[in-house]
Amino acid sequence: MLLAILLRQPALLRDVEEPLMLLDLPAGSAERLRSALLAWHAAAERLDSGDLIAHLAKTDPEAVSWALKHGGLPAEAMEGAQPAEALDAFWQIFGLLH
Repeated sequence: MLLAILLRQPALLRDVEEPLMLLDLPAGSAERLRSALLAWHAAAERLDSGDLIAHLAKTDPEAVSWALKHGGLPAEAMEGAQPAEALDAFWQIFGLLH
């Protein structure tokens, strides 16, 4: 869920990059996607969800598909979510995981 929120709201990476790095994520798609998100963020000129998803879909389509499965994702992880609400959801979920 956290990664899906960040795929939809990549500008939040400015605020959550360090906490995201501290999370113990499962091996596989979650770890790969986190690494790819952070690498993209470091090099991106524009923090745009469409650009991010298109870029990651070229490099690891399986991980993007895994993160954006709609079953069970909160509204804050869906297209059109408001950034402030997405950030609040990120911190709520982070608190449960950390």
